[in-house]
Amino acid sequence: MLSSISDYQEVLLLEEEIDRKLREYQKSVDKILTHIQTWQWNDPVSLLYHEIFTEDTILDLAIKEEEVIKDLERRQHYNIPPGYKDRGKEDEGIGDLLIWHTILEIGKTHKKSILFVSGEEKADWYQKSEGQPLYVKYELIDEFRRQSEGQSFHIVKFSRFLELYGASEKVIEEVRKEESQLAAVITPDVFFISDYEKDVIEVAVKEWLNRKYPDLLLIESARDLFINFLARDANGSRYGIIVKFIIKPGFIQEIANSIRIISKLSPLAKDIHRLIVIIIYNNFKDIPFELKEIEGIIPSLQSNVSIVVGTLKNARLAMFTTFET
Repeated sequence: MLSSISDYQEVLLLEEEIDRKLREYQKSVDKILTHIQTWQWNDPVSLLYHEIFTEDTILDLAIKEEEVIKDLERRQHYNIPPGYKDRGKEDEGIGDLLIWHTILEIGKTHKKSILFVSGEEKADWYQKSEGQPLYVKYELIDEFRRQSEGQSFHIVKFSRFLELYGASEKVIEEVRKEESQLAAVITPDVFFISDYEKDVIEVAVKEWLNRKYPDLLLIESARDLFINFLARDANGSRYGIIVKFIIKPGFIQEIANSIRIISKLSPLAKDIHRLIVIIIYNNFKDIPFELKEIEGIIPSLQSNVSIVVGTLKNARLAMFTTFET
């Protein structure tokens, strides 16, 4: 019936061309994989690592496990950075502390200032104002100064490090873009909120989920950098729950960016049946102004996302509306 339509014939030709290109693409990919399989730890990255990471550049930290745990407990009890903000993590924040002990040991041994290249912007590394990092925590600078006999400690992003050492603007801009995308995902709140507020929000979210989705079995924590909670329904399908608390409006695009790249970065994403993104506004009056923008981003998101918008009222979630993709 359609064969007599010229546009239909053009579609068929285009389909054949696409199939041919896909076959060529797959052959090229297979060739690359075959080449990679011939590598015996002599690939470019491994060779570069072999040159950089020698006995002179790797520090094997000589500290007993019980000493690290004792120090972690002390820091968490007295809110001494780093690591005290990570009590809820699976490693309870010991990862950051091991990095910090390594930095201190280098400063103590070599008596030199250190430039730590990291995208870390958490509140137990940086002094913040309205969620934005201002400068490295004084406690860290002072502890390093005492251990290194007067030397200084600095943290810079990788893009800034490349800029300092004269990398091309194109490379620097690509790195900045990746840093911005990653920051959009890993920032748990648009602005910094206290541990007490986080606890209240967590309890309210769990209580609302139990009321709204009684058939979902909520798992306490996803232990994931991007997804806050996991839930499972009666059929065994898994749901990822992401919570964003908004103190000031105007960050919908940033949240949308974080949702889009979760599928690339979260190890849990491939097993998730649906993502439930709960956006909680501190001020109910902000919600009507944001709904239009939220509605606008829906078509650009992956097909398994629910966005729930609401606010806190008497420590309970009052949900305003839900968008489905």
